[in-house]
Amino acid sequence: MSPGFPFLVLVMPFAVTLIVLLIFRRQGKMESERFRPMVLGLAVLTVAAIVLASKVARDLNEAKNYSFSGVIEKAYSEEPKKIPHIIVNGIDYDLGSLTYSDFDSIKAGDSAKKKKGTFELKFIKRKKSPVSDSTHIER
Repeated sequence: MSPGFPFLVLVMPFAVTLIVLLIFRRQGKMESERFRPMVLGLAVLTVAAIVLASKVARDLNEAKNYSFSGVIEKAYSEEPKKIPHIIVNGIDYDLGSLTYSDFDSIKAGDSAKKKKGTFELKFIKRKKSPVSDSTHIER
């Protein structure tokens, strides 16, 4: 996704709406007292939408560029939004933008793998060692 993507997507509707407002004003269907606040409000909403869309695009690009493979040292959720995080090889990864349905099942000791350039995340659950009921010790 290019850095200009959110800007272009959000500026085009702003430009079209502004043109329509200018046409109404030119034809005398809209007074000047109503025109200025509408254009100002439209501009504020457009700037706010561009800022939010840019943040989302940046977060998605960051998550897409993650590349890791190893044992999960720690798995936790960031409060208050419950955004899942894992620590692999000493690096903290925010998993909020990645596609995985069961973040609650991720535990320390499981393995995680993600290739750069994808949103696909793979987990391999740690095998539990069998527990023996016998206390037999060989000497």
